[in-house]
Amino acid sequence: MILRHPSVISSVADPIRHRLRRVLSSLALLAAVGTSAAQSDTLTLEAALNTGLEASYGIRIARNNQSIATEANTPGAAGMLPTVGWTTGQNAAFNNTRLQFFSGEERVVNWARSLNFTTSVQLNWTLFDGFAMYVNRDRLTEFEALQPVLIRQQVAQTAYQITLAYYAIVNQEELLRVLRESLALSAERRQLATGKLRIGAGSELSLLQARVDFNTDSSAIVRQEALLRQSRARLNRLMLLPPDSQVNVVRYIPLNDQLTLATLENLTLTENPDLMLALADIRLAELDIRQARAGLYPSLNMSTGVGFSRSSNQAGVLQSNRGYGPSGALTLSYNLFDGGQVRRNISRSEYLLENRTFAYESLREDLRTDLYVQYQAYRSSLDLIGIEAANLEIARQTARIAAGKYRLGAANDLEVRQAQVNLVEAENRLLSARYAAKVAETDLLLLAGTLQGDN
Repeated sequence: MILRHPSVISSVADPIRHRLRRVLSSLALLAAVGTSAAQSDTLTLEAALNTGLEASYGIRIARNNQSIATEANTPGAAGMLPTVGWTTGQNAAFNNTRLQFFSGEERVVNWARSLNFTTSVQLNWTLFDGFAMYVNRDRLTEFEALQPVLIRQQVAQTAYQITLAYYAIVNQEELLRVLRESLALSAERRQLATGKLRIGAGSELSLLQARVDFNTDSSAIVRQEALLRQSRARLNRLMLLPPDSQVNVVRYIPLNDQLTLATLENLTLTENPDLMLALADIRLAELDIRQARAGLYPSLNMSTGVGFSRSSNQAGVLQSNRGYGPSGALTLSYNLFDGGQVRRNISRSEYLLENRTFAYESLREDLRTDLYVQYQAYRSSLDLIGIEAANLEIARQTARIAAGKYRLGAANDLEVRQAQVNLVEAENRLLSARYAAKVAETDLLLLAGTLQGDN
């Protein structure tokens, strides 16, 4: 058994470390230059939100629906105004006619022509319909008032998707950075193993194991790069950019650790769009009851108009006839019996109102539960960040010690690899904790109705 003095190993390792430092320094310099050149092109979350919210088809549709609801909210659409129409027509007929009079006279005309021309202007107006027209007006007003809530809901959902997609890229890039650092360590270890084997201070098994670990780290980078491209494609879709567009994001996930459960609960119960829409459903159900009760009242309709008519015949008693002038009618109608349909409609509407009230209360409790669950996840993630940060510092110290011992020949391949794996896992856990905290924070803001594209 040949024992190698540490100085001999050091003499071999020093040139390798020197070359590796030069390579790493060059890479670091290039990265620094690239970073400084790309800083002006860095896409911030605010810019991503502005672009995504402006491009969102869902928000555009919601805004168009608002315009439709605004234009539909008129007295005429509610049935409160009269309707005026104009009709005109010309009729012609050709008949073989045989006329026999009481006097015994008989007249036969073949292909006798008869012409009839009419034109009139009519005004129809429902003066009273059991207050149904006022219910229609309130319903149209309610629909118009709902549109800003629907837009706000769509904006919140879009902002939520963009925020998570953006920070997913930040998280994926940080994970890629960790894997590249691990690959650099594996490359150094492979170089050291090659140098040791060349001078007879190492073994071929150590070199093979170093190569396997290097290839394993390289495969992890390939997979991570694929995940990063997928995350970029998702964000690009939300901003209506080509899937392969390159976006440079920030390198840190900011966190708000000042959220309190009491404040979030108050906001959720007053600002949550889903809860506001459930309240609107209750108001619409109340209008349905008023609409159904309109059938209990009589209806009063008025119609008036002016017309002109003229007819001519080649056969008949009258050769021509002409008339013109105004006309009018006032109609009062009342449903004496309809088989109980109106009463059934009223009862059905009352049950629907009760159901929507139950749905509102159920949603209210669901939101409170979801808020509590998400808040616990939020606080747990914040606590984990502190723990994992401490673990990461320990893992870094362990990796530095193991690497130093390995250079001196005092640590074997398994110990160095384990320290390296522990470092990567510690980095991943810390990044996962930060991303989980951001997801929980965003979920809380969405539930509280405060995620509107400016967070």
